[in-house]
Amino acid sequence: MLVFIEHDTRRPHLAGVTAHPTGAWTLQQARNLAMDLGERIAGLRFLIHDRDPLFTSAFREVFHAEGLRVITTMPRTPRMNAICERAIGTLRRELLDRILILNKRHLACVLHKYLIHPLQPPSAAPVPAPTTSRHPNAALPRRDRPQRPAIQRNDRPPTVIEKAIEIPRARRSSENRHPVMPAQGSCPHAR
Repeated sequence: MLVFIEHDTRRPHLAGVTAHPTGAWTLQQARNLAMDLGERIAGLRFLIHDRDPLFTSAFREVFHAEGLRVITTMPRTPRMNAICERAIGTLRRELLDRILILNKRHLACVLHKYLIHPLQPPSAAPVPAPTTSRHPNAALPRRDRPQRPAIQRNDRPPTVIEKAIEIPRARRSSENRHPVMPAQGSCPHAR
């Protein structure tokens, strides 16, 4: 997957999804992004990317032609592009680690919905319908019952056991609800 993120607004742009990215594929995604942004690309100043060989000179030229300054990060310095690194990490932890992706189309659909969801204005967000449940307490909010705090000032401190009662071993085994069976060799399931 290839994602572009605007640093000032943190707005993500899903460029594309493929199992085998190539330099030509990333070049085409760069062209598509430049066309999708249209006049808004004039407000952007930089393109920051890592040292992946997929970002070819032709990829960089697409953004040079639009007037952007292309910055390649130093090796092993994720803080140079921290906003994108954090967004990709969030995508992995919150989305891709929790959903079984079936195919490329499913991945593109899930990513699109995940990336668009935070951008919806509150008025456009659908209001969830009230749920009905057979359980009588299902609609109650959490912590609705009065609970006693763990320690109250009026409470007495717990009593200290002065002497532990010692139970002989023979008495313990005879009062056991589930008597211990004597060992009869090895376990039959271990074979």
